[in-house]
Order: sequence, then C-alpha cells, then structure tokens
Amino acid sequence: MVKIERSECAWTCPQGDPCLEREIIGALRCSPILARLLWNRGVRSVEEAGRFLDVKLTDLVAPEAFNDMARAVARIRQGLARREKIAVFGDYDADGVSATAILMLFFNHLGARAQAFLPHRVNEGYGLSPDAVRRMHAWGANLVITVDNGIGCAEEIAYGRGLGMDFVITDHHEAGDTLPAGVPILNPKAPGERYPFRDLAGAGVAFKLMWALARELSGQAKVSESFRTLLLRAIALACLGTVSDVVPLLGENRIITRHGLRILREQENAGLKALRASACGAASVLRAHDVAFRLGPRLNAAGRLGDPGRALELLMTEDPARAAALALELDKENDRRRRIEERIISQARTAAADARLGDAPCIVLANPDWHVGVIGIAAARIAEEFARPTVLIALEGDSGRGSGRTAGGVALHEVIDAARSLLDDFGGHAEACGLRIKAAHIGPFAERLGAIIRERYPVLRETFAADAVMPPDRLTPAILAECAALAPFGEDNRPPVFIAERLATVGEVRRMGRTRSHLAFFVRSGAAAYRTVYFGGTADADRIAGALTFAYEPRINTFNGASEIELNLKRIL
Repeated sequence: MVKIERSECAWTCPQGDPCLEREIIGALRCSPILARLLWNRGVRSVEEAGRFLDVKLTDLVAPEAFNDMARAVARIRQGLARREKIAVFGDYDADGVSATAILMLFFNHLGARAQAFLPHRVNEGYGLSPDAVRRMHAWGANLVITVDNGIGCAEEIAYGRGLGMDFVITDHHEAGDTLPAGVPILNPKAPGERYPFRDLAGAGVAFKLMWALARELSGQAKVSESFRTLLLRAIALACLGTVSDVVPLLGENRIITRHGLRILREQENAGLKALRASACGAASVLRAHDVAFRLGPRLNAAGRLGDPGRALELLMTEDPARAAALALELDKENDRRRRIEERIISQARTAAADARLGDAPCIVLANPDWHVGVIGIAAARIAEEFARPTVLIALEGDSGRGSGRTAGGVALHEVIDAARSLLDDFGGHAEACGLRIKAAHIGPFAERLGAIIRERYPVLRETFAADAVMPPDRLTPAILAECAALAPFGEDNRPPVFIAERLATVGEVRRMGRTRSHLAFFVRSGAAAYRTVYFGGTADADRIAGALTFAYEPRINTFNGASEIELNLKRIL
C-alpha cells in the first residue's frame, strides 16, 4: 500500500497489480481506472472482473453447500408432513425481521401451521431467552427455526429440547466457545462450515433455506413456477436485510442486492410498495443508499423503540390500507428514534470530551437515561467522530446493556471477547457488538478493554482507503459511467473515492442546507472549475483556502436539464 498521510488521518491508495489490470483492460475493453477500481474491490482475475460487472442470479451458490442443509431440510419437511407447529424465532432489527418474513411467506404459501415470534428489544433483548422458549412451548411448538440468531444460545436450545422441541439454527453471527448441540446449524461462520461465502446476512441465510426447501418440494433443482415467484419476492426481502445489516456488498451479497433492488422497484406487494412510497416516494429510483438510510431505519425503528411485529406485518401484508397505516406508524417511530438518537449522541459527545481521553484507545460510557434501542446508532457516530472503538451502555438498575462500534481497524469482537469474563453476555462481529454487563463491572471492563486494544493495536489512528489519486479534470462521462457500474454500493464496496492534490479554491465558501451545516465552493483543476460540496463540513470552513488537498467522490449533478461533474468532499487532508 502507498500511504498518503496528511494531518491526523492516514490515507492509503492500493498499488494494485499492473499485469492483471492490463489483462482486465484488454478483456473488458475498459479504462485503466476501472481495472484499478476492480482490483481495489478484491477482483483477482479476468473472470472475477466479468462476474463483478455482469451480476447473475445463476452465480449464487447452491444452498445445499451448507454442511447441515440436508439435515435442516429433512427435519422441516418431516414437520410439514406431520402438520407440526413450527415457530420462526427472529430478531427485532431489519435483518431479523426480513429473515422472519422470508420463512413465514414460505410457510404461509404451504398452509403450514407456522407462527412468527420476535423478541422485544427493551423487555427481552437479543436472541433466545428462557422466557421466549417457554412462550413458544406454551403455543405448542414442535419445531423452532431461529433466524438471525441462535448460534450463541446453546443453553436456551438445550432447555427447549428438554421440553420436547426440536430446533434448526440459521444465523450469521460469530460463534462462541459452545455451539448448540444436536441440531442442524446453517451459519457460514460456524466452525468447520464449508459454505464458500462467509458474509451472508441473516436474511441471506434464511433465503438459502427457503430455496433449498423449494427445490426439495419441487423434486428437482429447478423449482416450480409458484416457488419461483415466492423466491423472487424473498430476494427482495433478503436485499432489505443485507443492506440494512451493513454486511459487505461483495460476492453473493452483491448478487442479492443488485437483483433485490430491481425486484423492489417492480414489487406489487402492498407492504413493500407502502414502505418505499413512505420512505422515498413512489416514483424514486431505488438504490442501496435508500435501503440503508430510508427503508432500513424505518424497519429498525419499530424494533428499536417497541414492537418489531409492526415491521414484520408491513413486509407481509397484502392490504393497501393496512400497509399505508403501518408505513405511517413506522415513519413516526423513525422520527422519534432520530430525536432520541440526537440527544444520546450529544450527551455521549460531551461525556467523551469531558473525559479528557488523551491517548485512551477506546470509549466506554454509560447512562441510565439512554434508550437501549438507539445506543448502537449513537455508538457508531461517536466512534467515527473520535476515531476510537466505542461502547455505549444503557443502565437499568445494577446492570446495563451496551452496543459497540469499531474504528481504527480494531476487530471489535476479538478484543471484547478477550474481556468477556467481565460481561454477563456478549455477541457480535468485527464491526459491531452487543453486550450485557453489571454496573459495577463497567469501570474494570473499560480499563481491560483499553489495555487489550493498546497491546494488540499499538498504533491506533484514523485511516481511510482512497481508490487513486485523480485530478478532477481527468474525469470523463465514460469514467463516471464505469464507476456507476460498480453499484450497488455499500460496505466494502463504497462509491469510488479519489484524492485531489493542491487544487486552488475559487470564490467564496457558502453555507447551505436547512441547518446551514454544509459547505459549497469551487476548486480549479486544469482549465475548469468544479463545484465542491462538503456535507457537515462547517467545522473545517476555515481550512478551505489556498491550495487544497482532499478526498472526494465524483458525481453527476443534473439541474434544469444540464449535467455537470460535481465533487462530494469526504475529507480535507
């Protein structure tokens, strides 16, 4: 990697592989910059480059590639044949709700005796609990299928099996030391799992189970027409969960998202239409960004603040009037979530500043007034602003529930796992985690976590990977079209970001937006001046003068029928 360090931030541009890039240029007849962009996104052959750009459903891995898929399908088919009661136990976030909807749509289509169960985030928390097991047992469940959870619930599953219930586990979270015993496990991250793609979301794993069941019941690899229609709708739901859960939009997730967005645009289901119309407008061109920042937050708001069942009902209803009412409810909940979130962020920001962090490698804060359903979003903002892994804890009496988000390249799950002796419960992955902790252990936990991070990451600093050094005057409409071909954009496949070096600023810097928190100005590159927008950049207003080096995302801005290249400034260097 070639490091470009300015100010407090280290910027890197991958060096690439010139030989492979020449092969890609020749085979695809593309520009050198597209070949470099593909390399930066993990493409390591001409064949991979072709698949990255030509996204086909037929490139999805067969669901039978999971170690335990045959066992899972056999047990579910047995349950269907016996008319057993099947409980689908999900999660309260957008991924868990979408995964639950996928399996419930399938079972409803078959006329099965199935019921969805979703935990209440505030009253129950994440994952299977003994109370949830008892609730499903009281309903009469013979078989429980977990979606987006279960890998870390060995004790609860053993308890449920002792009550006479069977289980099938579908999950995508990192496994702990003890796996659920005696049950089929579908999790690409499970120890010894041979499935070739590790980064499926919970909804992606549920889709794979539905696909395998459809093939089994069709008696062949090619499913019946009714199952095909159902699977296409399931891909749209899997897209919602995949993008909302911020998993890498590469590999199978790229396929699910590209085709899921297309299906969402064409969707006739009343609930999905109402969600889209409420969040984006019925005539909008739906992109992954819209799912991440508009649709997903509305689905999440229901579970963060109250009953996730409303989000599940919205995804499944065929009644336009009910769909419109539910979409309006989620709109209001999302507005309430934003207000709570901003209050928590403001309090956490002040507390972090008052703590005089110095060289402390992490931030751990707790407050009895914080809402457990929103602290994850707030932790992400604080981690980004302070460039440190952050854990925020909502206290409830003598204990608390926390959410953590990473920064500075720290693998959060690994470092918190090393301090788990101070925790009551813990789960998550490299980027984010959830935990339970006694109030008396918060101080020792913060010290222990800081010591672990300091030992394993002696240099902790903000880093940002740009794609290449690119003066704006070298951009052309053809290059921008090649950049757009890399969509859908999301985690690990961000829109291309380039570095511009020592460009002269032109004219005055204007504040814009309802809150006047964004900046707009011009920079000169070659013979042209380019409008540059810096969202949320008011704190850097005094730095915009003279020769400017910065990272930017290029885009086409169309106004009154005229199009021009505009720069979205990401960071001043």
